[in-house]
Amino acid sequence: MEIINEYEQFIQKFEKNHIQKTDEYEKRIEILISKTHEQLKSMEDAFEIRHTNQQLIIDDQQKIIQAYKDEENQVKILYEKQCRILSEQSLREKNEIKTQFDICMKNLEKNFNILASKKEQLERKLSYLKEQHKHEMIECRLTYENNIKGLLSNDVRMDLESTIHSLKQQVIFLQQRTAFLQQELQQYIEIYGHRLASQLNIPLMEVFGSFYRNPILREYFNPNQFHITSWVRDPVGIHHPFVFDFEKKFFDKTYAFNIYTWMNKWWWLSIVYSIIYVGLIYYGRSLMEKRERYELRLPLILWNLSLALFSIFGMIRCVPEMIYALDKVGLQYTICNNSNIYGITGFWITIFCISKVPELIDTLFIVLRKQKLIFLHWFHHATVLIYAWYSYHDWTASGRWFVFMNYSVHAMMYTYYAFRAMKYRIPKWMQVTVTVFQLSQMGVGCFVNYKAYVYKQNGASCAVAYANIFWSFVMYAIYFGLFLHFFCVSYLSKKPIIKVNDENERKKNK
Repeated sequence: MEIINEYEQFIQKFEKNHIQKTDEYEKRIEILISKTHEQLKSMEDAFEIRHTNQQLIIDDQQKIIQAYKDEENQVKILYEKQCRILSEQSLREKNEIKTQFDICMKNLEKNFNILASKKEQLERKLSYLKEQHKHEMIECRLTYENNIKGLLSNDVRMDLESTIHSLKQQVIFLQQRTAFLQQELQQYIEIYGHRLASQLNIPLMEVFGSFYRNPILREYFNPNQFHITSWVRDPVGIHHPFVFDFEKKFFDKTYAFNIYTWMNKWWWLSIVYSIIYVGLIYYGRSLMEKRERYELRLPLILWNLSLALFSIFGMIRCVPEMIYALDKVGLQYTICNNSNIYGITGFWITIFCISKVPELIDTLFIVLRKQKLIFLHWFHHATVLIYAWYSYHDWTASGRWFVFMNYSVHAMMYTYYAFRAMKYRIPKWMQVTVTVFQLSQMGVGCFVNYKAYVYKQNGASCAVAYANIFWSFVMYAIYFGLFLHFFCVSYLSKKPIIKVNDENERKKNK
């Protein structure tokens, strides 16, 4: 019983403590809830104040935006009004400018017609003088051969030769005067036409459309330059098949004479180009010393193919003319007569000399690809450029041989290089054949200069200067020695000192 009483007392005491703690926890919870309500109330008040302030700010911004929109509408209306005014003003100015331009074009056409009529008069006079000169020469020759050959005194013969020489000088003067008037007319149209277009701010298409009607400028923008004629007879007598119109430029002797005049005055630029070329070689190699080599496989293939096609076309035009001249007239004619400076052959001879400048790009590939650059390569390029321009400036007759040989060897050589660049496996005998043809060209060049010297010593009329014979012979002899050394080192030596790759074999034979 005592135990039960003690247990009941313990239970009562425990319940009393539990009730006290429960009351205490309830009081604490009520306090926390009241504090939480107070904090929520304060937060709601603060949020309400902030919301009110932001609403006021939004209202102010909307008022500002509305003001900007009103201002924008006013500016837009003003801008449209000004645009209409400027458009009307621009249209009036354009009409005025067009009227002024039409007046100026009429004046230009009038001046052109005057100059064209002067040109026609000079051409008629030149044609008349040519015919007169031709008849006088025929009459003089017939009279001399049939009636009084060997009977004329020295004074009479000298007077006759002086008269013939004077007539020739008059013909040459009229040719030069005609060429000068053509150049002056073209410059007049180019200068005043472009100046007028720039001052009046006329669209370029309108200017070109007006000037295209000009017969002189029309020639240079005519797509018919690539029109092909099935057969054309050259002045030397040979017939060429499938001739482009641009190849027939040198049928106009005035055009050919203008090219000759320019080359005669500026041939020394080839020396400047060669000096710059050699300087750029050393500068380019120094730049590439610390750089990686460029592969340039595709550009090299395209470059070799373009030069191969160009050389093949030149060979097709020049080789038949050489064979025709050898068969019909003989060796002396091919060395001493420069009648091939006109016509289709004359065009390809001129292009040959000009092509020596872009051919210098060959060396660029060697420098950029960091390949071995031998002395023969750059020396050959530089000296051939100088000699080609030097020979053209006085229409050297023996150049017919050098041009046809160079076109033929280059057609084979650049085709070989193109296939090598495309990584085709070419037999070694092909490389040997190319070098043999190069050596043969140098030997034939020396022979041609020797024969020209013999003909001149024997008193024959030969359009090759002694100075040209000397320098040409020296040049070909040096080339022959250099190519012979290259041949021996590359193909005959058991242990060649230098292994020359396909790019360094690029020795041109002009």
